[in-house]
Amino acid sequence: WDTSLRAKRDVVATTASEPLEEDTGVRGILDEAAAANDQDERTQMFALDSPEMHSVRQKAAQLLDDVTIPADVVSWVDQSVEYSSKEADPRRAFFDSQGFLHVKKFCSLEECDTLISRMLELIREDWDPTQANWTFRTDEKQTSAQGKADYFLDSANKTHFFMEVGAAAEDGSLKAGLKKEDSLNKVGHGMHVNERIFREYCDSKKVTELVHALGWQNPVVPQSMYIFKQAKIGGEVTSHQ
Repeated sequence: WDTSLRAKRDVVATTASEPLEEDTGVRGILDEAAAANDQDERTQMFALDSPEMHSVRQKAAQLLDDVTIPADVVSWVDQSVEYSSKEADPRRAFFDSQGFLHVKKFCSLEECDTLISRMLELIREDWDPTQANWTFRTDEKQTSAQGKADYFLDSANKTHFFMEVGAAAEDGSLKAGLKKEDSLNKVGHGMHVNERIFREYCDSKKVTELVHALGWQNPVVPQSMYIFKQAKIGGEVTSHQ
């Protein structure tokens, strides 16, 4: 589940299986922005209100409009279940056949602002980079960075902070001029356990209703993450587990 707080209010559910066929127009725009030599130029091209991102949204919307849902669909949750898409909840049919579901305006602006404000409080009041300066990564150093680290493994029921690649200086402190909230890759993984605001969102009626509509009978929340998309630093996040 990926709630895009920067774009405000949408939620994406994904099976992490095969996506829609890649659209070369979208890929070309993103590649051009990523290849820009000047950092400020890249940041401007990736801004939500930039012409480049507007074009991406238009192309993505067209791709969604062109999706054809098959008559018979196999449940991703229980692959022994096959059902008629015409008789099912359209959200479930789309999710099971395409591997993701984009629900527009799922979150209210007030919910988004509340989550953002609480996260800023946690960062500024509870995180000391000199004491907890773990970097999250998915490259060849993933195992040494997370797989054997107690700070990562003990985060299942706690709120732990993970920096972006390139945010720390050689002595482990934040690089000069970098704010704490601009240096993080993510915060996780037990905010649904010990943070009331995040727990109330995870346990909300609309989240519960959506999960059941997609086919889960007795869903649980194994982990929760607040993922940052920093504009000026960060490493590539590859497929990982």
